[in-house]
Amino acid sequence: MQYRAMVKFLSSDEGGRNLPPQSGYKPQLKIGDIYTSCFIELESSEDRIMNFDEEHYVKLTLIFGRTYNEWKAEMGSRLSRKQDYC
Repeated sequence: MQYRAMVKFLSSDEGGRNLPPQSGYKPQLKIGDIYTSCFIELESSEDRIMNFDEEHYVKLTLIFGRTYNEWKAEMGSRLSRKQDYC
């Protein structure tokens, strides 16, 4: 399953990451009460790094999308990232 999404990453001071992610980032997202892997690519091929506190339009692909066939993302749906150490 692939979605177009707007994402914004937080810095470590705001409870987020130590380093800004690059296009191709593979975080785990929380959908409901389940974590799943995904793949995030920037829509713009000119940019590679997703700077903190900026909105980025991305292609978000659920790696195990068939598991979530019944889940429908709606405009404004919020997903949270599983905490990692980067």
